[in-house]
Amino acid sequence: EGRSEMAALVRDLDEFNYPYSLLTAQEAAELEPNVRVDGVDRGILYAPIERWADGDLLSAALVKQAVEYGASLASPVSVREVVTSGSQVTGVATSDGFLPAGNVVVAAGTACVGLLAPLGYQLPLGRVVGILGVVSAPAGTVSRVLYPGRYHVRPTSDGRVAIGCRDMDFMVDEDTDASSPPSWMNQLLEMASPDCPALSGSQFEELRVGARPMPADGMPIVGPVPGVQGAYVATMHSGVSLAAIVGQTVAEEITSGNVSPVLEHYRPDRRFSESYTP
Repeated sequence: EGRSEMAALVRDLDEFNYPYSLLTAQEAAELEPNVRVDGVDRGILYAPIERWADGDLLSAALVKQAVEYGASLASPVSVREVVTSGSQVTGVATSDGFLPAGNVVVAAGTACVGLLAPLGYQLPLGRVVGILGVVSAPAGTVSRVLYPGRYHVRPTSDGRVAIGCRDMDFMVDEDTDASSPPSWMNQLLEMASPDCPALSGSQFEELRVGARPMPADGMPIVGPVPGVQGAYVATMHSGVSLAAIVGQTVAEEITSGNVSPVLEHYRPDRRFSESYTP
């Protein structure tokens, strides 16, 4: 099964001219010396341009830069409603009062559904709950995002290591108490320790539970809300990864009035296939 998944991924990368290489075990060991790759008898897929981003740090940096360029920041403020007059947006009702606006971008993740429903648009967006376990680890245990098998592992910005496994996401829901890591999380360490011996003896210090937006067909939903002048939606599963390019493209489209070909296949009025399984 692993071989067929790898072959399918390689075909996709080739189709999009995405840079990658298939490393030998020795080459992979040079990149990640604390990860065991001996005995791997097939190429190890490496995407040199890929990185990971800390969502909190990235958000803070983007907000800081926006304010420096003249944007006004209202925080902490919750949005209660997108206000319209007829079919034209006039602003947003917030916990701090009414904010007038001729254009409103709804980029609220899973909360987009509730904000857009009163406008008559049923956003085809689900909620997928996922987990990350954060453990203490020696400095430099891993330096990039790794997918050794069933699980994934990456460094954190504070020097720890985060481990996740899609097969274990079902063990939590949005009401799970994340204040103290449960004992079943040790299964994540049992998966990762044979591949990364530096994690042996580590302890989970944090459980992170999050509800992620998942469009019905798995693809981003970005563009004008059908039937409502001035309403715009931008939601997707890979929000952190795509934040910069989506933000730039949406801003250019709204301010210039020019339709971006980059967003052609991701419009809210497209026909959605509901067969996607994350």
